[in-house]
Amino acid sequence: MKRTKLLFVFAGFAAIFLVRDTPQAQQIFWSKVDSFSVTDFAFHPNGTIFGALSNLSSQPKGVLRSTDNGSSWVTVLPSQIEKLGVDPQGEIFAADYFTVYRSRDNGDTWGAINTPFLGGNTFMTAFRIDASGGLFLGVGNPARIFFSGDHGATWTAHNLRRKDGAVYDILTVNGT
Repeated sequence: MKRTKLLFVFAGFAAIFLVRDTPQAQQIFWSKVDSFSVTDFAFHPNGTIFGALSNLSSQPKGVLRSTDNGSSWVTVLPSQIEKLGVDPQGEIFAADYFTVYRSRDNGDTWGAINTPFLGGNTFMTAFRIDASGGLFLGVGNPARIFFSGDHGATWTAHNLRRKDGAVYDILTVNGT
């Protein structure tokens, strides 16, 4: 028996495309969101989908949540967000250029976590959660990577050889 597959594609023109590959046919749905740019997705183990909206104008921005496979969305964090992640315990993280937020209740409430490196010209450019729940933040000006193994209570800085620029993405690979 063929299972339904879902593919989410986010586009910079305020749309989320959902492709459902069902045993009967492939269906493409378009879900318009009233924002400038959908920048990231995260999937919670309970099936909830989160989308990050970023917009420098007065249009809506923040974290969207869908509990019906993307058919409808509600805003759960009204702040400009660039990156999302869910750790193995189901905690949701949302990051903008200067703040990382955490939700322990499926996005109903959010609180900022400790981010000691931000301010002045230093800004967050990448965010990733590894399989063990470790948090990685890439920053720019100067380019560095920070790691936290305790949900943001403490951070370890890893300086890069090149001081200018920024870290744009981080990939974690599980070792053996």
